[in-house]
Formats: sequence, C-alpha cells, structure tokens
Amino acid sequence: MKPVYIKYSDERNKRSSICTRILEDDQGFRVVTKEAIWPEGQAHINELLHFYDVIRASYDGILPCPVAMKGDKAEFPYLNGISLEAKYKDAYDRRDRKRFLELMKRHVDLAVGGNKTLCDFPILPASGEEEQNDTEKFWTVFGDPAPYAGQKALGAFNFDAIAGNIVYYREDAYFIDYEWVLEFPVPVDLVIYHSVGDLWLHLEGLEDFLPKKEAMEFLGVKTPADVLEKSYLNWWYSIIRDDGKLGFADRKHISVKGHSTMEDLIREKDEAVRSMDFAARYWKQNQEEVQRLAEELKETQTHWSEEYSKMTADRDAWMGHYYDVANSKTWRTVQKAKKIIKR
Repeated sequence: MKPVYIKYSDERNKRSSICTRILEDDQGFRVVTKEAIWPEGQAHINELLHFYDVIRASYDGILPCPVAMKGDKAEFPYLNGISLEAKYKDAYDRRDRKRFLELMKRHVDLAVGGNKTLCDFPILPASGEEEQNDTEKFWTVFGDPAPYAGQKALGAFNFDAIAGNIVYYREDAYFIDYEWVLEFPVPVDLVIYHSVGDLWLHLEGLEDFLPKKEAMEFLGVKTPADVLEKSYLNWWYSIIRDDGKLGFADRKHISVKGHSTMEDLIREKDEAVRSMDFAARYWKQNQEEVQRLAEELKETQTHWSEEYSKMTADRDAWMGHYYDVANSKTWRTVQKAKKIIKR
C-alpha cells in the first residue's frame, strides 16, 4: 500500500509524538495507521485499544472507529464519510447562523449528552498514596480544580471530541481519533469549551460571524472563559512539554507567533500598497509645502535685507547731516551764545 497522506504530530513531547498515515492499495481500499515517533510513545499507541473499549462502554449515539494493532502500529479502517467539521464549514460558508447553532447542539449531544458517565465533579483531599485520586489526576493534567466545584462532569470520555474527529459514515457517527480518552471526572463546561471551541481555531473569521463567548452562553457554559482557557492550556502543555520544559511547539510558537494564510498576505500587501501611496502623496505634499515656504522665506529675507539696507543708508545720511551741522561755524557760534546766556 502506498501513502496518500502523512502527518507528523511531532510538536508534542516524546511520549505523545506520533505519525499518522493514510495508505491506499491498487483497488483504492484505504486504511489509517498511527505509530510512535519515539520509543517513549509506544505506550500511547498501545492505549488506543483500551480507549476503544472505554468509548464503547461510555457512549450512546456515537461509536469509536475500530482499531487493531499491526505490529507496533495501530490500524483503523478509513471511513469515507462526512465530518462534522465539514458540516460546520458548509453552514459557515453560507452564513447560515441557524444551521450552525443546530450543529453546535448536535455536537454537544454527541460529545456530552450521549455519555453515560455523568457525575458530580469531586474536590477530594490529597490521598497521600502513590495512586492518585480523581482530584489529583485532574490537578496533574488541568491544574486547579477549585473553580469547578459543584459542577457536573464526565467520568470516562473522549476529551478531544472536536468536530474534525467526528465523522458520519453510513447511518452512524464515529470518533475517528480518540488519543485523548480520560478516565477521571472532568467538568462538562471544560469538555464543551474544548470540543466545540476548537472551531474558532480552524474557521477563519468565525469570531465575526459568531463570537465564541456568545456560543458558549448558547450552549449553557457558565464557567468564566479565562478559567476554561487556563485549564485547556495546562492540558495542552502536558502533551507538548517534558517535565515542564519548553517543547518544540513552544519554541515554534515563540519563533512564528501565529500563522498567515494567503488571504492574510494579500491583505497585508494591499495595505502596504495603500500605505506606500499615502506616504508618497504625503511626501509630495510636504515637499511642495517645504518648497513654498522656502521661497516665501527667501522673499522675506530679500525684503528685510533691502529694508535693512535702506535703514542703514538713512542712518548714514542722517549721521552725515549731523556731523555737517555740528562742525559748522553757525553751530559753534550758537553753542558759545548758549553758554554766555546761562551765565
């Protein structure tokens, strides 16, 4: 069989890094394989058999895609159906808000409503034992459980029940990817926040069409978004980091800090052209104004130079007249007369 699709999920830590392949034979029959990239990740692949059983036992209304181990690889049949993500995208492309909201409700029904392990979220004291209790398990993956006290939770479920991992095939809905099955209570609000909220990472411009805050309120999520986001990030860090150290995904994020689509680049180019045109016009206008002011200054300087020359000439003429008078016999005679009169 030849590969028609290969994805390396190697931004994760060694325990979680895997390679996913879609293989096709000469007759067009396809299978999906998952294998560990590092030896440390083989346990993660082996767990998929157990996760399959957990999902079969925990859910009504959705099935896990069948899995079998072939050597050190997990192999799944390729389900050539339509993903829930594709349904969302169709509604979004048509800007059909009503249909989009219906799909969100259906999504929650599949990810949460059909789960048979609904329970109260426990806040338990430290056990002091080597085996962690449910609260300690939550701490390890998600961080502080206190904000979720008193909420409803799922006890065994597929945390990564995102739209891209749900496929409708024939008459049934399937989880086609279930690497992140958890077997300790996690609040329903957090499950919905990740499962449905993942759409805002994949559908560009979705926030303008339907703000995430509004969507979460529509689905009955009451936990503050900052609390949910912090818990979600702690889960993600548990996947990409080794013992709290920066992982490859951290370094990539620091280096890249986001991504740009072709539409982004076109918009940036258009904006750059507009900015350049504006700058050119502004520079030309400024140059014209500078030239005008320079000419005006030159004219002013010429005018005041001429005026100064006139004033200097007048002063010199008056000084000449003064000396002429002061040195005349008449002036000297008048001065002597004044002195005599003063006596």
